[in-house]
Amino acid sequence: MQTNINLVFGGSGLIGQSLKKLLRKNKRFIFISKNNNNNFYQFDLDQNIKKFPYKNVNKCFFLASPRITQNNLKKKLFKKEFYWLKKIIFNIKIKKLIYLSSSSIYYNKHHAVGSNKKNCENLILNNKNKIISFQI
Repeated sequence: MQTNINLVFGGSGLIGQSLKKLLRKNKRFIFISKNNNNNFYQFDLDQNIKKFPYKNVNKCFFLASPRITQNNLKKKLFKKEFYWLKKIIFNIKIKKLIYLSSSSIYYNKHHAVGSNKKNCENLILNNKNKIISFQI
């Protein structure tokens, strides 16, 4: 695939939709969502990443995260974000990775969102040899 392609995982979220509005005329950005919506490339990161068609990209914006709800906090679904990010880092050649973290990593070491975001940051830092550059 072309390396001038840019991916936005979590494209149907609040930030992803705002970014899509700003870049609506730029054909090099592909907005990805697990939701079945004609405005996004549909892909669920719980699926086999080998089926994902883009293997070599310029920029990858990782905005995907389980919604912050009481039910998701109880079920500890926030660990999924780490596994999704790991799949992407190990299966897609990325020049620049932009990861949206959270200030919650500084509030409480045992908070479900904050501890998971910190694990994701460490994953990026420990695998920076797979990415030319990154921003957290």
